[in-house]
Amino acid sequence: MKLLSYLILSFFPLLHQAQEGLVGYYQEEFLQIAESDRLIHFRKDGSFTYEEWDDVGDYFGMGYYHIKRDSLFLHFQQIGKQAEAVKIVAQENQDTVSSILIHNTYFRDELCPFTYRILQGDSLIERGKSDLLGSASFQLKDDQLIDVVAYPSNSKSILQHPVHFKVEATPKNQDYVILLNVFPKNTELIQAIVKAYPIKGYRNGKRFLIKEYYGWQKFKRVE
Repeated sequence: MKLLSYLILSFFPLLHQAQEGLVGYYQEEFLQIAESDRLIHFRKDGSFTYEEWDDVGDYFGMGYYHIKRDSLFLHFQQIGKQAEAVKIVAQENQDTVSSILIHNTYFRDELCPFTYRILQGDSLIERGKSDLLGSASFQLKDDQLIDVVAYPSNSKSILQHPVHFKVEATPKNQDYVILLNVFPKNTELIQAIVKAYPIKGYRNGKRFLIKEYYGWQKFKRVE
């Protein structure tokens, strides 16, 4: 699909190599009930995402990382603020059906699974869900619409939440590519800075510690 290829290629690629063993989701450990949480997802390609919430607000950042001389460096990249919760890009096709493919705005190579209902007025016509490739094909007749609930793909996110939207029937079948901003509206983006932390790791790779101004903080692998 040319439309999909263009959207994926327009996303800035991160080409840095991941550090040996530090791959997966890591969540900060607390000794007691906490009023905050942090989650870092280290990817195999050397990229990361950082999420945090506390009683002040929600924070999100992404970029690439590396470890050098017992220090962890998080290079946060500049990312645009996505004001719209849902952006729908449509292109007419010559098929007998329409299709939907859904991406997270910030990770367009990762598809979002979804469920849907086809409605005509107050009547339910059909239920369905995306296939293993993260897409679905459907037909809409006049006066029908498709009602979609999408979920972040395989995410351990502490900020992301399901997104709900509707698409009405059109005279011709369409290929829809949906971009979702799945973070709370007031999430603060961490922009274009480098953070460095002394780091200690465990041999089994399931935990690590980073040193901040208030001491050593432990993270455990949750996937």
